[in-house]
Amino acid sequence: MRIPELPPLPSFDVYARRRIASITLVLAAAAVIAFAINGASTSTGSPDPRELVPADALAYTEVHLDPAREQSAAASAFASGLPKISKQVVARLSAPGTFGDVGLGPTRDGWFGGEFASASLPEGAGVELFASNDDAAALRFAGKYVGSPAKTSYRATEILAGKHASAAIVGSFLVIGEDVAVRRAVDTNEGAPSLASYRPARAVLSALPSPSFARFYVAAVADQPLGPLSPLHGPAALAVRFAGDSLELAAHVRAGSQARPALAQLATFKPTLEQTLAAGTLGYFGAGPATAAERALLSRLGGSLPGVVSQVASQLGVSDLKLLARQLVRVLGKETALTVVPGRATSQGQFPTPPAIGLISKGVAARESLHALHALRKDVTGEVRGNRLLLAGDPSALRRLADPKGSLTSTRVFRSATAGLASKPAAEAYLDLGGLVPLFEAAGLAENPAYSSFAPEFHRLGAVGATLRPSRRSLDVSLRLTLGHK
Repeated sequence: MRIPELPPLPSFDVYARRRIASITLVLAAAAVIAFAINGASTSTGSPDPRELVPADALAYTEVHLDPAREQSAAASAFASGLPKISKQVVARLSAPGTFGDVGLGPTRDGWFGGEFASASLPEGAGVELFASNDDAAALRFAGKYVGSPAKTSYRATEILAGKHASAAIVGSFLVIGEDVAVRRAVDTNEGAPSLASYRPARAVLSALPSPSFARFYVAAVADQPLGPLSPLHGPAALAVRFAGDSLELAAHVRAGSQARPALAQLATFKPTLEQTLAAGTLGYFGAGPATAAERALLSRLGGSLPGVVSQVASQLGVSDLKLLARQLVRVLGKETALTVVPGRATSQGQFPTPPAIGLISKGVAARESLHALHALRKDVTGEVRGNRLLLAGDPSALRRLADPKGSLTSTRVFRSATAGLASKPAAEAYLDLGGLVPLFEAAGLAENPAYSSFAPEFHRLGAVGATLRPSRRSLDVSLRLTLGHK
């Protein structure tokens, strides 16, 4: 079907752009907690907003606030676990003037059917879609929002063209945005190619776990700064979902043909060193054998984060980064873990010493590892145990690195953060937030008056677990944040 040529349209002022962006930010950032406080009416059906979004959309977001959906109830339960933080965020977002005159109005009104979506189009225009259970009430809301609207018609669809935006009922949605974007939604409803039928978008979105609370899509329009994996030249999608006392993020990125050879070099491994690490380990980053692509990627990341790299090296007791890289990279084994171990226990009533960073590599050659240790002996404490190389900043940290009395995998907080993540990733990460928060408090955070009222909820944080899993054509990243620390 030939899409009619659009007539010349007036320029869209900066104020209008801010108002359009504000409602997107309100609903995307506060949807989780806004539903818990305000609720939404039950949708009369299950409309798919992608059917109204043009196929060439550069970015797309959808959020499911329908209380009939299981994920909406799970999101509400998660928000209720952090009530003070949730109410504070909603209060800030709802403050007069923060987001124009709209605020969280759509999520409170009875006409809102619980499904929200937004999209960015190539014309530089944005469009928002709200599922409508009462079209007349939705249009009354739109009339106040767009500002002094004049009624126009486009392809038999009535459009409210206001000073700040345009709005129309298209399908079962109230569509708000720049006039060109609203008209394109009408075209899509009349048969123009939609995001729902666009194969690249369908491929990445269908790779995400289901059901989800929210999904995001980004088209393949720009190179990605990922070292040897750049440019990926592929679309990407992200899902947000809730399960029990956890928030989960899952990303799927498709790789273009230029990036696939480097992607194929990312070696996966089955994590086993986590069974060796002490139960009190505060953080852990594990990886398999260092391939040429991974070394180049780590080098690129190291150049982007020089402060972090220097801090890690200094914790290991190494001042010469080039020497560390030259000696270690060539002897690392089939699996390597960089860990944050708790500080030494002190007398009762006193805080322990600061945590330390250590390294374990499994499957190393003893002779080459001893040679590397000899070269680093002035800066680092280390030893070779069978086929394992252990490094730390001092002998005490080296002893705390591995504990035969209990392993990290035996702890509930680690299992809850990592259960169900990729079993053979290219990289795995873990942070014990419940163990780290008291250390930050001891370092001065507790003295901040603004923090004290929220401290009990920060102590509810459990842990973060994450994995990176490559395949021939894509990368999958999974992350989980848990509540309910011991």
